[in-house]
Amino acid sequence: MKKFVLIFAMILLFTTGCEEKNVIEKTNAGYTHISMDVAEEYMKEEDTIILDVRTEEEYQTGHIKGAINIPLHAIDGTVVARLKDYNQKILVYCESGNRSVQASAKLASLGYKNVYEIGGMDDYDGELSQS
Repeated sequence: MKKFVLIFAMILLFTTGCEEKNVIEKTNAGYTHISMDVAEEYMKEEDTIILDVRTEEEYQTGHIKGAINIPLHAIDGTVVARLKDYNQKILVYCESGNRSVQASAKLASLGYKNVYEIGGMDDYDGELSQS
């Protein structure tokens, strides 16, 4: 029994320190969750939209370079005016990942085909812009 507990503790120790990398996970809500590592590669692609769904005030304090701001509460049928191409790749983030999940599900329900939820600013280590 002691041997089992020791082995279990060692496995737990080694696996809890592992960081989520290169994750691509399709959801039932019609969008795909990807890790920030994958997102940073997608950000290099010319036609990718980086969508910050935090409040305007949060966006002003610092955002991912090239991101546009459409707060979560503003994502509805009228969002089409700013996101015209339903097939364009859209990377969605917020502060911690909660609002980005909600926004990604909303965008998918509105018919956007390539919505990628990337979590929050907490996971991003790249360059920030301020406006």
